[in-house]
Amino acid sequence: MRFLLKLKKYQRILSHLGFSWCVGRLVYFFKLKLKFAKWQTPQVTLNDQFFNSITQGNRFETNESYFLYRSDNRRKFFFHPNDFEQWKSQLNGWDSASNSPVKAADKVLNGEICYFKCIYKSIGFPPRWAENPFTGDISKISKHWSEISDFEQGDIKVLWEPSRFSFVFLLIRAFARTGHEKYANAFWEAFEDWCIENPTNSGIHWKCGQEITFRVMAWCFGLNAFLQSKRTTPDRVANLVSMLFIHGQRIEKNIGYGLSQNNNHGISEAVGLWTIGILFPEMRNAHRWKELGRKWITRQVDALIYEDGSFSQHSINYHRLMLHDLLWAIRLGQINNDSLPKSVISKTILAGKWLEYMIVGTNGEAPNYGSNDGALLFPLSNCDYQDFRPVVQAIARLDPNNDAPFPPEPWDEESLWFYGLGCLEKEHIEKKKNREFSAEEGGYFKFTNTDSSLFVRCPKTFRHRPGQADLLHVDLWWKGENIALDPGTYSYNQAPPWDNGLTRTSVHNTVTVDGMDQSDRYGRFLMLPWPKGRVNRKLHSVDRNIFYWEGEQDGYQRLKPSAIHRRGIIRLPNDCWAFLDTVSSKKNYPWEVHWLFPDVPYQTKEISDKLKQMKLEMQNGTYSACFLSLNSKLNTDVVRADKKSVRGWRSRYYSTKEPAISLKISIPTSNSVFVTVFGPLHQEISIDEDGCQLGNTNFTAYLRLSKNIIESGPLVESIFVKTINGNKITNLAIR
Repeated sequence: MRFLLKLKKYQRILSHLGFSWCVGRLVYFFKLKLKFAKWQTPQVTLNDQFFNSITQGNRFETNESYFLYRSDNRRKFFFHPNDFEQWKSQLNGWDSASNSPVKAADKVLNGEICYFKCIYKSIGFPPRWAENPFTGDISKISKHWSEISDFEQGDIKVLWEPSRFSFVFLLIRAFARTGHEKYANAFWEAFEDWCIENPTNSGIHWKCGQEITFRVMAWCFGLNAFLQSKRTTPDRVANLVSMLFIHGQRIEKNIGYGLSQNNNHGISEAVGLWTIGILFPEMRNAHRWKELGRKWITRQVDALIYEDGSFSQHSINYHRLMLHDLLWAIRLGQINNDSLPKSVISKTILAGKWLEYMIVGTNGEAPNYGSNDGALLFPLSNCDYQDFRPVVQAIARLDPNNDAPFPPEPWDEESLWFYGLGCLEKEHIEKKKNREFSAEEGGYFKFTNTDSSLFVRCPKTFRHRPGQADLLHVDLWWKGENIALDPGTYSYNQAPPWDNGLTRTSVHNTVTVDGMDQSDRYGRFLMLPWPKGRVNRKLHSVDRNIFYWEGEQDGYQRLKPSAIHRRGIIRLPNDCWAFLDTVSSKKNYPWEVHWLFPDVPYQTKEISDKLKQMKLEMQNGTYSACFLSLNSKLNTDVVRADKKSVRGWRSRYYSTKEPAISLKISIPTSNSVFVTVFGPLHQEISIDEDGCQLGNTNFTAYLRLSKNIIESGPLVESIFVKTINGNKITNLAIR
């Protein structure tokens, strides 16, 4: 039996990920086991002889001669240190007493490092690179990177966080505002200490090519910002360039693994090669690295950014990381007259537009959808980690014909660093946005009402592996507040149930059938089979005030007999939304509807054995949720922050979790319709044998439900709405 289960597992992996991927992983496995990777990336000692060997033709007799060369022949960067004096008034205008990079940079100098843009930990400065401040564990650095497991270090992302050198961007932003040399000194002290504590190709900080690229970017930013500082000596510059060369070698020799993942790893590593190749043409391998970077950036963008602007990684935060990678690469090429292909730029702009449509919160937030590991590659503004306006504004400026999506505010600082002061002159013109946005290739649908936005996930098929089992999940926002929310990620590697446990179907705002996830977990980052969705219908009333959308997903085909979950969404007046759920099967499976709400005061009320109401006290007022079963008695269960499971939790920042309100409604039998109604006003609901009537002081609506739920038929036959004030009647027949 165990053999048959393993065989089935391998068959699924082969059918979903493909023969070439499987062969590639097998080759990589033997590459590590046979120590070929160790031979390719040796543990070398950096010295003057090594530095001379990496520059073409041993052309620099001393570090001083190289320093003069860099000063006179530096490649163009996004900025020049001379710009900072002109920027000061603008930069200081974006700061406040409570939100200033100078204060944050001084915290770094005092040994407080911010993990995942949320949690400060005292870890010294320079940071203790091998220490996990959450657990106190120390990682060994003596092993070659290829001999270290991803998971033997606990959550390796905690250890990687300081070594990304994200704090360098804070030091530079503080330096630009104050000109204080202590920030330049801190950069060089941290760099030199890192090199001592992390010998070349040894330890966890050499394990991941993407992490290495992030470090390359931060070091290049620091080198160019502090190039004219008294703390920037010829020896320090030579050592940094030598280390960048080793980083480039490490990326090149193992980039195949990153590319095979079909996500931001391959893009990032290609950008790493492109960066070193463009900025350091005097290096022995510079031209090859630049052209390899160009080739792989182009191919990855073509394959991984879909025609609707969505991205292969199925994650809002990883979408931003991809945009940051490409913003860096495109601008670096443009300012050095070595542009990437137009196809890369156009797809990047398209992907930026996609993220713009996803922004729904008052403070630039988007649904916390997909894997979220706390990455913010360029913390170049005072905006919160969850604010996506800085990158959207910066990407929009790649198109000279585009208006700025947002008015000038602190989020513009990121654009300033990449474009200079001239970019701030771009005019913002307020535009009316469409009430619907569909990115059907990626499976993203967004609908809006008067003061609310709704996001639903329904991909027709997955071209690339999904990160979570959450088809037909709904995210609902009202007046910029997240009402029905995604739980997030928390951690990739903790003790069960927190070993990436928030990927499960049961904690998302969708339906679970017979206790089964939509996909089986084959590890922390792989779920099989990949479910498929289908949009059955999208209809508007003549006046477009009523909208009906219906989709389904086949994540329960593994059941015998199989089951299909279908969900209908109805937009009604006054920010009211109705949801219809059913599970179609030849067997009467029990199923559950789950909703996750923020941790706010709430009240529940049982109106009848088939109708219950919940009121949430949000910042902007009372919000109502009603739950209606037409065929059976309601069985509801409310949990807040369950100590024994992942239920009743949310994670907005990686490695941080907070309580949430989890409502689970159990339905004992298939082929019945369950109704959920959300709205800001008190809802009056009643039922009869044909459907339900709902409404408030402004309108009444009658939903005539289908009596026979057939495979291709709609869940509702018609929607009738009458507004009270205008005595307006709207009728929508569903086909």
